[in-house]
Amino acid sequence: MDGTTNGVAGRRLRAVGGDPVTDTTVLRDAAEACVAAATGGIPPRSLGAAVAGHLGVEAGDVAPHALSVALGVLIATGRVDEVGGRLLHVAEERREAG
Repeated sequence: MDGTTNGVAGRRLRAVGGDPVTDTTVLRDAAEACVAAATGGIPPRSLGAAVAGHLGVEAGDVAPHALSVALGVLIATGRVDEVGGRLLHVAEERREAG
């Protein structure tokens, strides 16, 4: 980007972030990995930042609606449960036992 600053011609650079992560399958897998790695569970409000860290992107690059959809799928399929305000991973053995 060209511009003039105090009468001196120069270039200004503007940082542009990448496209937000909106793929619910990618977000679902990352969210499940984050919840499984958190021994005592993870507060729902911290999930976006954890997923972003897992994916190696900025927290603002995770689409909130897509993350909500991914979390909904994890809860609906019994892979994640919310207990005491924390998201907990549900082991496959426990899911199979009902």
